[in-house]
Formats: sequence, structure tokens, C-alpha cells
Amino acid sequence: MTSMGTEKLPGTHSADEQFDDVVGFISIPDDTSVFIVVMHNDHRFCISVSESSLKGAPVQTMNEYLHLFSLLESDDSNAETGDPVEKMSDWVIAACLTQFATLAPPETKCQPQNLFDYFNPNTFSLELVIADGELTAVQIVEDMRNAPFLVPNITLSESIERLAENIPRVDPSEVKIDWTVPYYVVARPTKVFVGEEAYFFKPSPRGMDRHIGREIETLFRLRQSGLDVQINVPVLHGLVRYGDSAGISGLLLTYIEHRNTLADVLRSITPVSKDLKLKWHRQVIHMLSQLHAAGIVWGDAKTDNILVDYNDDLWLIDYGGGYTRGFVDESVAETLEGDLQGLSVLVDLLNS
Repeated sequence: MTSMGTEKLPGTHSADEQFDDVVGFISIPDDTSVFIVVMHNDHRFCISVSESSLKGAPVQTMNEYLHLFSLLESDDSNAETGDPVEKMSDWVIAACLTQFATLAPPETKCQPQNLFDYFNPNTFSLELVIADGELTAVQIVEDMRNAPFLVPNITLSESIERLAENIPRVDPSEVKIDWTVPYYVVARPTKVFVGEEAYFFKPSPRGMDRHIGREIETLFRLRQSGLDVQINVPVLHGLVRYGDSAGISGLLLTYIEHRNTLADVLRSITPVSKDLKLKWHRQVIHMLSQLHAAGIVWGDAKTDNILVDYNDDLWLIDYGGGYTRGFVDESVAETLEGDLQGLSVLVDLLNS
């Protein structure tokens, strides 16, 4: 949450078999407005819409927008209602398809070679308005290229800065993107190189200061305790600078060669043997007990935060905290009790 409204993390949306990557989403209750940042064919679109920009809209159009906005404000999603951010994003993107096709046709697609280029693509600003009674996206003249909220950036607290003072800071232009790894739906940098060394790039989106700080602190404690060489957890190798400021745009972590998350493996149509499930059962219990013995709380315990490597061994990832309904209750989030609650769900899934 932000003081201005609601800022959400990204998702992916398809339109006519063309996948668009929503990399930023902000809603502002004061003027019932939404600001969305979408990547389409390696071009960035900054799209705004508000109740006032829809003045003169047909009743049905205005009601659709206000209903979707009310779902955002409820900050609730479930299997029946769906994700309100995705619903609003789909609605906005559908009105922008003509502009996408005109301003960023497939032949203009390019793959940025480093993080600096990825953070600074060709950028267009669009606004949803009503023209001749129809919902329409119009291009507006607005230089958004250097807007700070378009590039992942946070400022670390003084205490986290002290912990990270010996962690190398790397310029984004020095971080090369490996586009050969499979990206399934959309292409976001994950496997990157600094020199000859491969890393996993984890961006630090605006508004995620506490979560990134918690991740840095937890990874520091894992290394300090020696657990980083005793159990399968990532190591923090570097921080990606944000411009000339003291801020950062992301973390450079151990790149774990893996075949999928545990969540995806368990959802797969390919059955998992009882012996392998038993192995994973023992591994996750052992790793979590080691964390807790060192006084470390994992945080967001769930199958999406466990990787399965090519040796069929598990890795515990994501130490930014938070909770996921169905695994951990909000009331015990980021506590030992919450970890054990999440573990209970994990064990049930592995025993099913």
C-alpha cells in the first residue's frame, strides 16, 4: 500500500495471442484513477484512466470501470471473483490494442542486452478517453522516460545499508541478460551475467522497501550462520545500482538451475512417485528446522517459494516475508508459528 493509493506487482495478460506484461499498477482512490505500465513488443506503455477522463462515457462503460475500481479497493481476490488487478488490467489493455499495433508492431520488437536498456525502452503515454461515445486510447505527449517509478528502485534503511556495505554494487549496464532460458509467456530478465558469473536478478519494485530489506537481512543471517553451505538456500552476491543515487534496482542472487517450482511440479499431469514425495517431505522439514534453530523465519512459506533442481532436490527461496492465504494466516505472518502452519500445508500436499 502507498499513501497515494494501491501499488500492485505485475502480471501477464493475453490479447489475440499477443501477451502483454503488466510491470506496474497504481490505483488512486482520491480521483478514482488507475495508472498501468505495460510492456508490449519490448516497448513500454504508460496508460492512465480516471473517472474524469471517462466523462461522457455510456452508462455501461462507466459502470464497468467503477465496478472494477471498487474491486481494487476491496483488496480481495479468490477463485470465484478473480484477481481485481488482472480484471482492471484486461479492461484497460483491451482499449489499447489499436495503439499497441500502431506504435509497437511485431517487427519493432528487440531484446535489450543489459538491464539498463531493459529499464529504458521506447516509451509511449496513453490515456483512456471517450471519443464519439466509444472507449478509446489516445496518445499524449509526455516524457516518461526518466520517471523514477518506471524503473525498480528502493532506498535501503540505514540498518540494512550497514549490513550490505560490503556487498558489491553493480551498474545496470554491466548486467547482461541471458535470453536463452525459457520464459514461457513473457520475457523478463531472470538469469543474468556479470562478467562470466551467472546470477538470478530479483528486481526491487517501488514500495517494496521493507520486503527487500527483510530479504537482504535474512540472506545475511543465513551466510553468517553458515546455513548457506549446509542447506539449499540462495546467496546474495550483489546489488544493482539505481542511477547515481544510493538506491538499488534489485538483487543479484545465486542462479539455481531448476526444472520448476514445487507448486508447478505438484500441479503437473506427470505423477510424482511416493519415494520422491517422501524425499521432499524430509528435505523441507530438515531445512525449515535448521532455519528455526538459527532463529530465522522463512516468511512466505508455500510451494511457489520452493524450487526443484535437476537432481530433484529442493531449494527454499524468497525471504521477503508476507503471507499467502491457504498456507499462512495473516495473524501469524512472518513468525515461527506461521512457518509451521505453512509447513503443515506443504506436508499435506506431499502426502496427497
